[in-house]
Amino acid sequence: MPKNNRAYKSAKRSKEISRLQKQEEKRKKRLEREKAEAEMGIQPPAGEEAPIIPPAESD
Repeated sequence: MPKNNRAYKSAKRSKEISRLQKQEEKRKKRLEREKAEAEMGIQPPAGEEAPIIPPAESD
């Protein structure tokens, strides 16, 4: 039985997990900000608009 509850012991893996957590926090903040702007009717700056993706064609 392991002495600690960490799944991985390597520094590389813990660094990657930390990076992924930060990335997820940034994503959540961005979504919250965009949602608040949409509710207030504020348009995002011209350079920050999401690209328009055409609908997928079904064959």
